[in-house]
Amino acid sequence: MRTPRRRLSYKERVQIHTLHELGWTQKSISAYLRIPQTTISHCIRSPITPTKGRGRQPIIDTPLRKLLVRHATENVEQRRKTREQIAHELGINVCRRTLIKAFEKELYHRRKATLKPWLSDFYKEERYWWASAYKDWDDEKWACIGWSDEVILRTGGGEIYVTRRAKERLYPNYCAPKFKEYASCIA
Repeated sequence: MRTPRRRLSYKERVQIHTLHELGWTQKSISAYLRIPQTTISHCIRSPITPTKGRGRQPIIDTPLRKLLVRHATENVEQRRKTREQIAHELGINVCRRTLIKAFEKELYHRRKATLKPWLSDFYKEERYWWASAYKDWDDEKWACIGWSDEVILRTGGGEIYVTRRAKERLYPNYCAPKFKEYASCIA
């Protein structure tokens, strides 16, 4: 029965190569470092830094992965499609998990669209004016203001998911509008 092999550390490989270059025999290096002579022989024939094994070829390689992401992020409609729909459009037939891994390698994920109140240009200007008018207020003035909180519940339609990176959370195109017309109640 063979004993399990352990990999030589980089330091050990350097020692073996150095001692060999100094004229030591494989047998003397083996005795000195207490490493089998066959391992010493193999180490001397190979470079100091071993090459990494090739392993299994990826199902979706880099160019195909880039194509998937480019197609999925072309516009707002494409970002709302599932990974499977994107792959089907490109004629790629792989399992869901493979698609998830491919998008993760490119740092793209399927996430719920951030709900933001929909604002027209007029209301955007109004909010900007209000924020600039009161930006210098201190805590005492703000303490005198009464605030009401509302809980807004969406009815129907389900969740909206988009393909995006984490830093794209608040990009307007990847958010879902939130309107007052949804069923709501004051908490």
